Amino acid sequence: PPDLTVAVGGVDPSLPLEEHSPDSLILHEEFNRSSLQNDIALLLLSDPIEFSDEKVPACLPFVCDKDTWQHCWVAALENTSAALLILLFSFAAASHVKKKTQMKLISREKCLEQIPQKKGSVMCAEAEQGGG
Repeated sequence: PPDLTVAVGGVDPSLPLEEHSPDSLILHEEFNRSSLQNDIALLLLSDPIEFSDEKVPACLPFVCDKDTWQHCWVAALENTSAALLILLFSFAAASHVKKKTQMKLISREKCLEQIPQKKGSVMCAEAEQGGG
């Protein structure tokens, strides 16, 4: 897609971004734009990303139990044209972001009480008192 760019190294705004254009985008075959169910895709980049000590893949541990993921951080990185929202779990809270707040994960049941139209594999969080 011509309007899509993959930015690498965007946590510290004082450093330049490395931009990559995707050659192709493959959406999940059951992606639902209304509910955002199955909101995952594969990107094939035109050029490979060369990793280093400072530039590593973002990996989340395989954890199915919500109680293991008690807290997370929501961060907004300001860019020239848009704000980028990143969900950073407690083991990876970035310090160079413009704005961040610690959130507490809530149960799927509590989430669906507040947002009944959300289904499937949603993860919900609420602001903690004094977080920020």
